[in-house]
Amino acid sequence: MKQKRIQVAYIDGPTALFEWHGFRLLTDPTFDPPGGKYQNGPMVLEKTIGPALAPEVLGREDTVLLSHDHHLDNLVHSGRTFLAGVPRLITTPDGAERLGGNSVGLAAWQNRHRGRRWTSARITGPPAQHGPAHIQRGR
Repeated sequence: MKQKRIQVAYIDGPTALFEWHGFRLLTDPTFDPPGGKYQNGPMVLEKTIGPALAPEVLGREDTVLLSHDHHLDNLVHSGRTFLAGVPRLITTPDGAERLGGNSVGLAAWQNRHRGRRWTSARITGPPAQHGPAHIQRGR
């Protein structure tokens, strides 16, 4: 069998599309256009550049991997809308509870296998704490 390399398309901020043997995984969907302002705790973030690819040209995704849902620099308004059309969302346990629907939460070091007939990926929940350490940032 011929070896096929993984293909990665950088889209925006934390958003990238990974494809390997037909399996497609998208990270942190941030598809809002430039100009939006987002209150994130004590900070206001301003989106200055739009995504390299619009969600409607991406095609289907098998899985979305969402690092955390409660900060608008990782899941913006259009990203929330996008999630309704994906078959599986993998995120933190607290995020899966908040988002519901097709969400699955992964605890630290917990594994989940996703894939297709000839391809599979093992996704592992990392033991992570969003910084800075002295501020409770949620999970």
